[in-house]
Amino acid sequence: MVCWPGIDPQWIENKFFRNKLEFKKRSLALIAIFSGAVWVTEISKRLNAIIAQILPFLSQEHQQQVATAVERAKQVTMTELNAIIGLFDDVSRCCPRTAGSDGRLETLCMIIK
Repeated sequence: MVCWPGIDPQWIENKFFRNKLEFKKRSLALIAIFSGAVWVTEISKRLNAIIAQILPFLSQEHQQQVATAVERAKQVTMTELNAIIGLFDDVSRCCPRTAGSDGRLETLCMIIK
């Protein structure tokens, strides 16, 4: 490898590979963020479609409750969402997996996961 006088070619090569590795890490992080955003958008679309199909069959009172819940869900911040996900992770780690349980906690753990 031809290099400028006084610069170690091995140092340049190491620097290049470190930068390349850092670039790959950041690229993967961006891909994960983008994929997560696409996933959330798709779930939101499907959930809205399901709500639109079910809403006419609900009583007036329940329609209002659903509308209120949907409006609240639109206002949830990423901080709140991450806190909720963290709580679900904590509960799922604590769930007993015993054969003698009545199944309610087991079902909750399955829903959370």
